Amino acid sequence: MPELNAHLHGLVLKTRDADEAAALLGDTAVPYRFEPISSSPPFSTDILILQGRSILISTATSTGRLWLETGMPAGSYGLVLALGSGVGVHKSRGRTVDVSSDSSFVQNPLTVAEVTTQERYRVLFLRIAADVLKAELESRLDRQIHSQLVFHPEFKMGNAAGRKLGGACRNLRRALSSKNGSAIDPPGAIHQLEAEVINLLLETQPHNYSKEMSRFAEAGSWPVRIAKEYMHSSAHLPLTLGDVCAAAGVNARTLQYTFRRSHGCTPMAFLRRIRLDAAHDGLLNPNEHTTVAAEATKWGFFHFGRFSRTYRAVFGELPSETLSRSRARKHY
Repeated sequence: MPELNAHLHGLVLKTRDADEAAALLGDTAVPYRFEPISSSPPFSTDILILQGRSILISTATSTGRLWLETGMPAGSYGLVLALGSGVGVHKSRGRTVDVSSDSSFVQNPLTVAEVTTQERYRVLFLRIAADVLKAELESRLDRQIHSQLVFHPEFKMGNAAGRKLGGACRNLRRALSSKNGSAIDPPGAIHQLEAEVINLLLETQPHNYSKEMSRFAEAGSWPVRIAKEYMHSSAHLPLTLGDVCAAAGVNARTLQYTFRRSHGCTPMAFLRRIRLDAAHDGLLNPNEHTTVAAEATKWGFFHFGRFSRTYRAVFGELPSETLSRSRARKHY
């Protein structure tokens, strides 16, 4: 069996031996046993693999109809997506999912699925580390979970979440198909795509913690609102993250998470922008005593070189240029 490296791999197996394909896919996708279905074309497959940080991605372009019994290992979740018109019918725990352009199949750890493939199909399989999903869920709920996360097996591909998932997977597939890894640049973008897939699963695919996540998200808007009001009214004071958390009535982990979700930044980064905007306003409306140093110090910026660089990156000019232009306008 080919030895897997740390990053992009490309084509790792081209074979007509179904046992050889099963041995490789058992380690990279899902362990399975199979039986060829009579009257189907001879078996052949091309398998490509990409090893990400938290997701192992594999594609198979196959000919030959098979009956499969798959069993997901304890430490992984599986996500099966069709790259063409369809892959085949997946049955698990009394539910049936026809993996096609309309639906993908989510397989939970230690669950068994029975699959009947089409004669020809192209499939993308994501094997997602269970500990990564668990850690992300615990971060969102701000507590430890003690029961296994269990997803509904059918992921609808026709809605907004499905279209986003399809887009992320197309980008991963382009990187997987690239021999030199140039399909996604920089390489860190691959990790961002992995994070997008994990977020979509937790946020949009029904699971046994969905209701709690929904209640947590609704409650999370209030601490953010209170924290923002407090930071706006007290931006001139030497605030710490602890001060903001105390005002909002939540712990630091919860406030950090809800701020990132709602504003894409940490509470302290939000506070720095409030202060930067206040310094900008002060330089736009100076009096005879206004100086750049005094305005920066007033709003908590004590490293003047860093303040000037940040100011220029945001407002397109140095703070001294803003002050000069404002004074010229007011004839100071």
